[in-house]
Amino acid sequence: KAAKPRGDITARLSKVNQAFLSGDYSRALDLVFEVIRINAETHQAWTTLSSIFREQGDLSKALSAMVYAAHLRPKDVSGWLQCASFALDTIGDDEAGNLNTARLCYSAALRADHTNIDARLGKGLVCHRQGHLAAAISDYKTVLKHRPYDLEIVRKLAEACLDNKQADTAVPSAIAAYKRFFDHEKSDPSAGMQAPWHDIGIYVDLFAATGRYQDAIYQAKSLSRWLLGRDAEAFWDNWQSDDREWDGDDERRLYVPEYTAGAWSPELYGQSFPWDLRARLAIYRFRLGDEDEAMVSDLVMRLSEMLTWLNRDIYGGLILC
Repeated sequence: KAAKPRGDITARLSKVNQAFLSGDYSRALDLVFEVIRINAETHQAWTTLSSIFREQGDLSKALSAMVYAAHLRPKDVSGWLQCASFALDTIGDDEAGNLNTARLCYSAALRADHTNIDARLGKGLVCHRQGHLAAAISDYKTVLKHRPYDLEIVRKLAEACLDNKQADTAVPSAIAAYKRFFDHEKSDPSAGMQAPWHDIGIYVDLFAATGRYQDAIYQAKSLSRWLLGRDAEAFWDNWQSDDREWDGDDERRLYVPEYTAGAWSPELYGQSFPWDLRARLAIYRFRLGDEDEAMVSDLVMRLSEMLTWLNRDIYGGLILC
């Protein structure tokens, strides 16, 4: 524990505060530097110095003084977290320097308390921005052990895994995190659905990134059915050789014995299937060599219709496509 400041130091600090509060920053600087010359380990002197620099708009010096103060109390986790937040909030021309400072501060906070989740997540986010994806993935996985259903962290983990050069070894952890999240959403309908459509897209991309196209197709169709409220029609899971469930009409669906036309609104089939997922299905089918099934999709026709409409709108009826 730091020793209590001597009486003369306390008196000088009082004068520093008076000058600071009155807006006389030049005098406040002179006084605080005098305190530092007497005893450079006076924590309050460095925090006050940081505040003065901040008021003067010298954010770089403000950050340096704040970090020095944090070093005087290395076990104070909140001090390190404040430094890291300030470094991230004041990123200017020296983005790399501020990011490095923030990472060092988060690491110092973890040395003081390795269980601190805010520090762990902060370090992971900074590592991610710096391109240190392996470190970011490790931190995200640690945070998810404590907050397994935090969708934002699951997304960040998936992003880092997809960008990682070692995708084959990194992606399975993101798949597991998303599966855990989706299973939780399915088991508690009363909690309200958090996952939007694009999360299904991210999830199936994780499978496709490692060449598991059949699994990607299965998950895209199964999760879309659940999100539309047709999860009771689980029999569609047995139809993986084609994508008739998402056709624009009933022609092929009527050949499925378990299917009952009209049991659900027709809009809950082909019309509700997002275009980006439909495009993914076509791409995955091509990857698997199922060219005929890939071409069954009405995606090309619908894109053509959209382009025609856009051309009419832009060129006043002149159709270019």
